[in-house]
Parts: sequence; structure tokens; C-alpha cells
Amino acid sequence: KNFILKEFEKKKAISLKNLVKNLETKIEIIVTFLALLEMIKQSEIICSQKENFEDIEIKLIIAEA
Repeated sequence: KNFILKEFEKKKAISLKNLVKNLETKIEIIVTFLALLEMIKQSEIICSQKENFEDIEIKLIIAEA
């Protein structure tokens, strides 16, 4: 989760492709994806996709205190 929040220090929105491009192992990608799902569940982020098969955009909707 901290890895994802750190990406928002630089930008208002990030793409899923850019978020996972520097991850080296499958387990890192899986754990990051599960963290994203948990953050969606907790209403911390929102994810959207304009069309099928396009990149997913992630936006922070609440800031960490």
C-alpha cells in the first residue's frame, strides 16, 4: 500500500501499466494488485478504464493523514 501511495506524491493519477512496469516478480505484481483491490474496497482510490483493453487509470480519493 505504501508503494502505491508513494506514487501519488508525484501525480494526481497513475496508470496501472506504469505502476507495475518496474516490479520484477510475479508475486510483487500480485501483491500490488491485491493492495489496489483493498484500497478500492476501503474507498481510498478509484480505478477507471475508458475502453476495453486500455490502460487502467488509478486516482487517489482520500489522502493519508
